[in-house]
Amino acid sequence: MLKGLVRFVGGIARLALLIVCGLILFHVLFPPWYEFRPARPFGGERWYNPYQDFAGPTLRANFHAHSYAWRGFTSGTETPENLVKLYLALGYDVPAISNYHQILPRESLESVLREVETEGFGRMIGELPQYLRNKVTHPERNLRKERPVHVPCYEHGYGLTQQHQTVLGAASVDWFEYPLFQLAANKQHVLDRLKRGAPLVVLNHATKGVGYSPADFRRLGGYDALEIASKNITAKDGTRFWDEALSAGHAVFGVAADDGHRQYKIKHSAMGWVEIDGRERTTPAVLDALRAGRFYSVWAERATPGTEVESVRIEEGRLRVKLTNDADELRAIGQDGEVRQVSRNQPGIEYVIRADDPYLRVEVDSAGTTIFLNPLFRFSGGDVENAVPEENAALTWVRRVIGAALFLLSAYRIFPRGGGSGASDRAGRAPG
Repeated sequence: MLKGLVRFVGGIARLALLIVCGLILFHVLFPPWYEFRPARPFGGERWYNPYQDFAGPTLRANFHAHSYAWRGFTSGTETPENLVKLYLALGYDVPAISNYHQILPRESLESVLREVETEGFGRMIGELPQYLRNKVTHPERNLRKERPVHVPCYEHGYGLTQQHQTVLGAASVDWFEYPLFQLAANKQHVLDRLKRGAPLVVLNHATKGVGYSPADFRRLGGYDALEIASKNITAKDGTRFWDEALSAGHAVFGVAADDGHRQYKIKHSAMGWVEIDGRERTTPAVLDALRAGRFYSVWAERATPGTEVESVRIEEGRLRVKLTNDADELRAIGQDGEVRQVSRNQPGIEYVIRADDPYLRVEVDSAGTTIFLNPLFRFSGGDVENAVPEENAALTWVRRVIGAALFLLSAYRIFPRGGGSGASDRAGRAPG
């Protein structure tokens, strides 16, 4: 009996070893072979200005918030319906919930709207903590006329090294992942798959866990935006990664978000959001505006902004940003994150564009908050996108065949023919 138990435990150990070998080979040799292009600043005679046709009023949205899901394993505390109601009470027009690998159906938003149309927001607003009550924007709005917009989204990622992405506009969840570790090719492969199934992909909290490195932002492509400020990444780190990507010539936009799990705790709600060009209150229009960069981000840890963006223009060789009110400080930022010009206590900034400016973006400090405008960058015309690196199909399959061969060799070595435990078993059965 003891001998049988030893054989059973040995078999389990060998199976576990084979699984580990298989996972390592999968992570190293299954991803496509990408030809990552070298960093190349934006160039061209024309300027892409996402705000060229920007028209108010804007739609306020947060695309990174977690409700109760997966039996509480992901730490969310509020039901999806209560969380939607909270964001509606705060004045949000796009109350998106991004649970891990779950998409909130449109019917959930519609059921909350029916309830709110009957009861209103008065009682809920009265019960909010003071720091949230201070951030309520327009509590008396008519939701029949200002209909909230449903944007399906979810957060992707369950690996140990925490490369997470917000996926917007997807019809279904993509579960593919490299759960143990991710090199550049693994990260790019995941992004490629997500982008094939959704119009927008945002890289989340790059500094959480292993996340994404500065080198990743210089070479990865195929995503649309990155999270530049949230509960899990500071604006200092987020904008540093953003400038890495922009300086390498990647056309990506910046998104501020909450990433809250316990929404009634301080710093979990109404901290970071985006103001989207609101010419149409439809899901396709919101997704189109996001893809084109027709939005700006707000990080408001202490208060609501004291100003709003009125216009952004390039005229007569100058970048002109106009605000509705004076701001404490405006910064024009260029290649490698260098601050090109500062304006203080003014309702805007006017910057003379230099020949060596591949891109420009503006940050605005006002009343304890920061507004982040999306970049304007040089291009030669045509579509603007963060292109996916080219895949070398031949080398991809050579590598995968090598991986399969190594796995079979590992299986042969771990489970030798005859079912024994190796040469020692065969020697023990020899005559003499």
